[in-house]
Amino acid sequence: MEYTFLGRTIFLGIWLFIPTIFDLLLGVYRCIRIMIIYIFKRGDKKNEKKLTLEFEPLVSVIIPVYNSEKTLKRCVESVINQTYSIDKIEIIMVDNGSKDNSYNVFQQLQSEYHHVKMWWYKSGCGKARALNAGIFYSNGAYIINIDSDGYMSRNSIESIVKHFIYNKEVSAITGSVIIDKNEIKETKGIINKLVQKCEFMEYLEVFFIGRNNQSSTNELFTMAGAISAIKREVAFKSQMYNADTLGEDAHMTQQILLFQNGVVSYCKEAVFFTSPIEDFNRLSIQRSRWQRGALEVVSLFLDKEVTGSKKSLWKMTISDHTMTFPKLIWIMAVIYLGVIGLPIETIVLVNLIIYIAYSIISMLSILISAVLLRDLKEVRKYTLKNILIFIFMPLYRLILSFFRISGVIYSLSPESSWNAVGIVDEIKLGVKAVFSFGKRDKNR
Repeated sequence: MEYTFLGRTIFLGIWLFIPTIFDLLLGVYRCIRIMIIYIFKRGDKKNEKKLTLEFEPLVSVIIPVYNSEKTLKRCVESVINQTYSIDKIEIIMVDNGSKDNSYNVFQQLQSEYHHVKMWWYKSGCGKARALNAGIFYSNGAYIINIDSDGYMSRNSIESIVKHFIYNKEVSAITGSVIIDKNEIKETKGIINKLVQKCEFMEYLEVFFIGRNNQSSTNELFTMAGAISAIKREVAFKSQMYNADTLGEDAHMTQQILLFQNGVVSYCKEAVFFTSPIEDFNRLSIQRSRWQRGALEVVSLFLDKEVTGSKKSLWKMTISDHTMTFPKLIWIMAVIYLGVIGLPIETIVLVNLIIYIAYSIISMLSILISAVLLRDLKEVRKYTLKNILIFIFMPLYRLILSFFRISGVIYSLSPESSWNAVGIVDEIKLGVKAVFSFGKRDKNR
């Protein structure tokens, strides 16, 4: 009896090792570290904000456009209404295959804001080609890339320029991406709204905790595709954006880090508000693509001779690839525990303890993010109002793990494509195939 109890205890101890070491302790470490950075560098940030720009360099804002007639006007107007002088901003819209009335929206904007420097160009299909075309057409000292399906906070460009000037060593910058809370409020359906709120909290953790930590050691794996900025000379020294991978932003980031020994920094004050994901189907497609893009970039750089450090590549490989399948095995072990006769109440208790631990880490991350949101009072208020979402975050992240695993499998296919089937559609196709097979069998 004692032997059985000891054996079960040892087994449970080993079983708990993976989530404890690789997730919980790492989560606590990141939270503590970011608060230390915030406290000790608070003075530097205040000085950066107080910095008066004696000279405002020309800034080029590149907006890749693809079927954006519904969102383009709001996006461009967010650039026009910046605190940065509009005569020092040029807006370059690059159409990469739109089939809607996006160009008509551009014409309306050009007519309404005739004093603003804005141009419309066409490129080949794909965001990478649109960005490359925009860079070649640009004239600014700093090149800012933003998506067309969202909008910038009013001080984003000013914050980016100040960050570059105050930190001379910085080669490129990634901003913060936040889910638009107003669009979440308009969402119908309890499940979809819950998923979007989880996504909102996830983005806060990813940028205000994750990117912040990575930036402090110059180990950013990727700049945000929704908002990033590059010095002109750095962009033209690079091989430009890679059109053959789904991770063009990560590819550019690694070029700067590995081939130019550059510094890629995080500017949390430069905020881009983006739309929430529509449903689980779109979420599964999105995360599968992101995972594939990341692995493609890792494979392109890992074996190359470079002058910079490969730390961000190795960390990405370990955390997002190597540890993906052990986590899956750990999840499947729940079934095995029942098979070997472990009491169901013990299994439930252990899983409950783990779930509570993950929930506490999520709550801590959200609270720290709220502290860092001091300049975005409305976003901060919404975050604290919905703090109880932390209860659902472990389940949300578990589901994302399965989506990422599908991305790993997806990366084994020979071609890069943004046309993928979502998890809901895959289930529907599977059910349809089973019933079709049954009907064929009856007809024989």
